[in-house]
This record gives sequence, structure tokens and C-alpha cells, in this order.
Amino acid sequence: PPPPPPPPPPPFSSRRRHTRSCLKSRGLGVVYKRQPFYLEELVEMAIDQSVIRRDGKTATWRLDRDRLDSLRVPPTLTSVLQARLDSLPLAEKLVLRQASVIGRVFWSAALEALQGTGEVPSAELAALSRRVIIRPHEKSTFSGIDEYAFKHGLMRDVAYEMVVMRTRRAYHGQVAEWLVDATRASGRTGEYSGIIAEHYERAEERDSAADWYLRAGERAKAQGAPLEARKFFDRTLHLLPAGDGDRRWQALLGRDEVLATLGDSEARAEDDAGLVALAQQLKDDGKLAEAYRHQANTLGMLGQYHEALQTYEKALAAARRAGNRRIEALTLGMTALCLARLDRMEAAAASAEAALAQARALEDENVLVRNLTNAAVFYGDYGDLARGTELLDEQIAINHRLGNRLGEAIGLSNVGYNYIQLGRYDRAIDALEHSLELSVTVGHRQYAAYGRLNLALGYIYHGEPDTAQQVLGDCMASLEALHDRFGQAACQLYSGLAQESCGELAGAEACFARAAETFREIGVHGSAGDARAGLARCAMAQGHLDAAGQLTEEVWGHLRADGSSAMEFPVVAYLTCADVFQAAGRRKAAHQALEAGYQELVHRANRVGDAEWRRSFLEQVPEHRRLAKRWQLESTA
Repeated sequence: PPPPPPPPPPPFSSRRRHTRSCLKSRGLGVVYKRQPFYLEELVEMAIDQSVIRRDGKTATWRLDRDRLDSLRVPPTLTSVLQARLDSLPLAEKLVLRQASVIGRVFWSAALEALQGTGEVPSAELAALSRRVIIRPHEKSTFSGIDEYAFKHGLMRDVAYEMVVMRTRRAYHGQVAEWLVDATRASGRTGEYSGIIAEHYERAEERDSAADWYLRAGERAKAQGAPLEARKFFDRTLHLLPAGDGDRRWQALLGRDEVLATLGDSEARAEDDAGLVALAQQLKDDGKLAEAYRHQANTLGMLGQYHEALQTYEKALAAARRAGNRRIEALTLGMTALCLARLDRMEAAAASAEAALAQARALEDENVLVRNLTNAAVFYGDYGDLARGTELLDEQIAINHRLGNRLGEAIGLSNVGYNYIQLGRYDRAIDALEHSLELSVTVGHRQYAAYGRLNLALGYIYHGEPDTAQQVLGDCMASLEALHDRFGQAACQLYSGLAQESCGELAGAEACFARAAETFREIGVHGSAGDARAGLARCAMAQGHLDAAGQLTEEVWGHLRADGSSAMEFPVVAYLTCADVFQAAGRRKAAHQALEAGYQELVHRANRVGDAEWRRSFLEQVPEHRRLAKRWQLESTA
């Protein structure tokens, strides 16, 4: 019997899917994706070789079958492009190769400089445009100069590979010089500094390349592009000779600051050590003070406050030897924060005020805004919210006027935190969300992480603990990547508060325990007391009164011996002690805890200078309202 008829062919869409799957199974997915461009270039090659011609009379395209028989079809896209370039007239081929050295985008005047004839190769550019190899741009970067672009980056790459190495180096040097002149005339040198540097590097002019990469790195850093800045500083340091101390210092200092923005603490610590060694080699006390200041900042970020304080002292000594009041002022501001972390509040206050006085005397707004931030953070920790908010308002206004988005983000984050402490939660969340948006836009990972921390605390007090936990999850991942132990401990503390608000006591207990251990290890004993108070509440809520009592004794001992100035939630700690003592039948101890807590609350309220803010502080913050009510009942009983 005859064989059965073949099945009907699948619909076109099915055949296309089948073809795609076959290509992918053979590892040819990339080829398949480029098929349209391959076919387009194949047609252009056929037009170049007159296999396909346009009939001028009928305005139609016709196929020359005789020429078609001699047409050789290259198997790959690259070989098609090479064949097209090989078939060009010599003058057009030369222009295309020179254009490829300039870049995917190139200019007629740059080609004139490379040709050395004093004329723009207009006829060749027009012919290459007709062949759809290049395309003219309607608008040009440089006024009065025609701008073009390769139709496809692959075409530019193929043309570039056809330029011999010696000629390529010479062309790159000429292009760099032309770009320097053209960008200076148009006022766009900074914008093109990275491109100029790359041309000098490809021309093997290492010194000029290093100089332009350094300019490009400083510009990218100032514009809030840390990843790009790091790349430029890396190239600078790679190209500079070891004996070029001054430029190596600039590049290393710039990269160190960028690494702080990116949160790469390990690489930053290496650069800190490199800065100290280079400053000592140069025997320059001003540079040594700056190097020690950067090193101390890194140590503080890692929670190594004792080591950071010792390094700040070295920075101050070197700055005073050099008579550099700018570095001295900046160091005093950071020293205040470090002293506050170590619970040395009187010394921290003196350092903060000295930093502000020196910054104002210098009349340097960049120094002033940084010291306003540091002093405001200290006063916020100290409880003087009015003073802290006043300084932050000044800082935000200056940064906004200067266009410093990162500085503005830092100020908004700290103002938002102050609003939380004042019980103004809606205003806090508005400020903190704006701060986080700015930090993410700038790309500063550490400040974005701390912005999330403050925002999560705002959500907790606003009655949105579930939202707070989502924010804290993202925050912890960032802080772990930054190796920021203080931030991680604070994140655990806030996570404990959020879970406690949701009644998730086991999870809250685990978070409080991790926070207490980390705070203890890095020497932040006030915050460790906040975490132990949380553990006591969780133990009492689960009926473990013995454990709650033991933890409360630790918290109460800390409050009586060291006070509550270094604690973030002191009123909560006093209430915790009173509640646990009351549950254990220790009425006298409970009364003492309430009395001490109320005195602390009044003391802190009196530091809030504005009467309306003071009323909000007492009436809108839940623990403050609860403690005042409890003490009123206790004192009238």
C-alpha cells in the first residue's frame, strides 16, 4: 500500500517557536536574536555589490541574477560586516577606520584632524551615509561641527579591529588632543574627561591618561556617581608611577571617600592604611591628619569606638601641628559622636560645641554642614531635641541651597528621628521617606540603610509594625553587606520592638538577645540596656518571672549606676523595671523605678525648649503618657 500522506505543516508561529527551540538547544540563541541584523546587512552587502539595484525609471528594486551567482554569502554577522568594509573604496574605508577610533559617535572636525588635509572628508561621509553604515545626527554636541554615529556598535568594532596597532595609538593621541580643545571651547571638558583619559591611555600616554582619569573621578564623586568614580580612581592609581606622591594621594583619598559611600568597608580599611603610610612617607602632617580622620571614621562605622577615639586623637594632634583648622574642625565633630557612643556625654558636648565654633569661624559651609549634622545627632542622643532640630534645620537649608542631595538626605533622616522622639509621627514619616528617596538616588548605601532604620522606627510608633518589619528586612541585608555592627544591632533592636508590638514574643526575644550581645561586644552599653529591657518584657509576658526579674536587676543596676543618657528608650526601660517589680510583689522597688523614670522624663522634657514641642513630647509619645499617668496615680495613692 502507498505510504500515508505527510502531516500538514505546522502554522507559521509554531514553526518559528520550533526553530527558536532548536537554535537554543544547539547553543545558537544569540545568533537567532541577531538574525534580523544579519539579514539586513546581507541585503546591504548585495546592494553594495550591485546584486540588487534600484531602477531609476520605475523606482523599483531589481535582482541581477548573473551577479547573484557570484555572490558569496558569509556565514556569520561579523564576516558579513568585514566583507562590506573590504568592498568599500579606499578613501571611504580610511574614513570609517578613523571614525571607529573616535568612537561609536564621532565628529567631522575630528576626522579632519586625523586626515591632516585641512578638509572634512564630506564626500566619503555622504557615501557612507547612503550605504547606511553611518547616520548623521540632527543635533551635534559641538556647535558648528557635524556629528555622526555608526549604525550599529558591531560595525564600529569590526572597523576598529582593522586598524593596525601602531596607527591606532597615534590616532588615539590625536583624538584626545582634539577633544581637549573642542571641549574647552564649548565648556564641556569635565563631561568628557573620562573619554579623553581613555583615548590617552589607548595612545599609551600614561601620565596624561592618569591626570584626566583623576579629573573624571573627582567629577563623578561630586555628582554622586560612586561606581563610576571608583572606576576612574582605580585607573588613575594603576597608571601613576609609585613616586608620584601628590597625585597618588589625591586618587587614594578620592577612592577612600567613594568606598565609604559604597559601603565597602574592607577595601576602605586598606585605603585608610595606604593613606596613613603615604602621608608618613611624604612627611606631611596635614595629610596625616586627614588620613587618621578617615581611618577613625571607618573604625567607628565598624563599632570599634575605643580604637576610633584613639585615632581621632592622633588626627587632632597632626592637624594642630600642621595648623590645619579645617581638618581639626571636622575631626572634633566626629569625635563628639564617638564620645557619645562611649557614654562620655560631657566630653562629647564640649567637642560638639568646639566643632561648631571652629566651623563658623572658618566660614566654610561644607565644613559647617557636616559639623551641624554631627552636633545635632549628639544633642538628639543627649535629649536636647530642640537644639538638635534647630541645628538640623540650618543644615538642611544650607545643603538644599548648595544642591548637596546626600547632605540634605542625612539632615532629613535625623530630623525625622527627632520628630519620632517628639511624638510627631506623620511629619517623621514624611521626612524619612523623602530622606530615603534622596539617599537611594545618590547611591549612598550606608545612609540609605540608616534611613530605613529610622523609617522603620517611625512605622512602629505609627502603629504599622508589619510594614516596619518589611523595611527592616531590607535594612539588615544592607547593613550586613556593609559590615556595620552598630547598625546591625540597632536593626535587631527595632525588629524586636516590631515583633513585640505584633505579639510575636519568641521572635522578639531572639532579636533582643542578638542586639544585646552585639551592643555589649562593641561597647555600646546604653543600647545594650534597651535590648535587655526588651528581653525582660518578653520573659514576663511568657510567664517566666524569675528570668524577667534577673534581667530587670541588670537594667535597674545600669540605670542607677550610669543613668539613662546613653539609652535610646530610657522611659520604656523605667516602665519595664516598674512592671516586673510590681509583678514580683516588690512594691517599694516598683515605686522607686516609677519615681526615677518620672524625674528623668521631666528632666528630658525641660530640655525641649519649645512649649508646643514639649507638650507633644509628654502627651503624644505612648510610653511618656503612660509613665506620667502611672506616677500621678502612684503619688496620689
